Amino acid sequence: MSSTWQKGLRHIGINLVVIGLIMLVFSYALNRTVSTKVVPKIKLENAVLQTDIRNLATDLTQQIDKNYWFFGGLYTALGAGGIAAAEVFRRRNMPAHASVNKDAPELGSTDKPVTAKKS
Repeated sequence: MSSTWQKGLRHIGINLVVIGLIMLVFSYALNRTVSTKVVPKIKLENAVLQTDIRNLATDLTQQIDKNYWFFGGLYTALGAGGIAAAEVFRRRNMPAHASVNKDAPELGSTDKPVTAKKS
């Protein structure tokens, strides 16, 4: 719940970017950890079975890794698009005088313009 839909879109975009980046980092860490630490420690007396189990573990990890890469990238791209769209719509709806005169008080401000006193 946000005051405007642009702010709401921006908040959703930020959440999607964060979730997407976490998924991408998890994907990288999962693939690296399994391939360097877990698979080499699989040791069985049957060499063929050991090779098959190592291949199974590697293939399974790569399938999970592909899913995390896809959805992490998708969430990150959608979030970035949401943030960009919210910014574009915010700038389109900005009043013309607010962008021209930066010293002017904002709309709804209680600041009164300063006038010189006559003596």
